[in-house]
Amino acid sequence: PRYGTTLQAVQTAQARPSEIVSLVEAERRYLRWALATFKGERRELARRLGLTERTFYRKTRDLG
Repeated sequence: PRYGTTLQAVQTAQARPSEIVSLVEAERRYLRWALATFKGERRELARRLGLTERTFYRKTRDLG
């Protein structure tokens, strides 16, 4: 994939490799990383993540 694996994304988002985080937190970190990294439209990012636009916006609206 263009942006690497989910594990790489979580590590990029400042997680320590040995740190165990919840799946909810891992998803938050991954979405923050994807938003910061992807330079296209949010609609396209949602598609690349395998999410509907509605789900993508719901998951990202509270990230800050």
